[in-house]
Amino acid sequence: MAYIINIEISQVQELYKKSLSAFKNNYLSNSYYDDYLSRYNLNSEEDFKRIVVSFLDKYKWAVFTYFTTYHTKYITFVTNEKEIFDRYLKCMGDIDKSYFNIYPYPDSKIKNLRTISFDDMDKEGEFAFRLSKELDKKNPYLICYFESNIEYYRYDYETDECEDFIWYEDDIRALKEERRWFDKYGEYIIYEVTNEYAFLKIWEMASHDLSITQFVLSCYTNLDAVEEIMKKNDYTNFEILKEKASPPWIYGQIYGGGSDEHHAIFYAKDAKYTHKLSSYLEKDSWFSRY
Repeated sequence: MAYIINIEISQVQELYKKSLSAFKNNYLSNSYYDDYLSRYNLNSEEDFKRIVVSFLDKYKWAVFTYFTTYHTKYITFVTNEKEIFDRYLKCMGDIDKSYFNIYPYPDSKIKNLRTISFDDMDKEGEFAFRLSKELDKKNPYLICYFESNIEYYRYDYETDECEDFIWYEDDIRALKEERRWFDKYGEYIIYEVTNEYAFLKIWEMASHDLSITQFVLSCYTNLDAVEEIMKKNDYTNFEILKEKASPPWIYGQIYGGGSDEHHAIFYAKDAKYTHKLSSYLEKDSWFSRY
């Protein structure tokens, strides 16, 4: 039996470092520690088992990191010994345990993990819409943001001029507006996705500086809660919306160094949605399950 703790490190980084330091000072014998970002990928149960087993064959305990998104990483602690596991938990002290996943292995299967990061370049939005129609049997919601200081006219490299129409205007009319509000930089609008073609055409611009797409949400999402949270935060990212508005599921893009450097992320309260979405993907398009 292996004892495993997964910790989303960006949430508790400083406290975690202190607790790990205290633990290492008292328990360094026969151990492994790795703090390289993106050191491992976890995109299958076999990958996770291989990593865990390889460490526990050599060490009494190990700490390693694995890639989740461009902005976050998970730290995983593993040991075969209950005494070491209890000592490690004690050293963590005041860290918010809501950011932990603690479970025995191999009792926990990857199909129970609720978040997945993956590459859907040139297919942005497609899998979220398909999931909604197959499991929810209804249209999802799309959140868009329109910055007030941007003119949404695409540049035509053939004519060497900007187009004379706003790129999204026809597609956006095909969706049903649910609500809108302004912040100091622009306007948010939530749509019901009543037209798949228009929805996917809008998502095609995800790699462009003129993109307007933010998130896709389950049709059962409480939109009052979404609007309240987004009005309270100058910048609402995937994690804020997931944790505070508590949608049944949410899809979005995580951006790295530029508009064309991004990957998809999906989270569901019920892991069956995450598992279903993962079944749509090619194996080599997964980045991580967590």
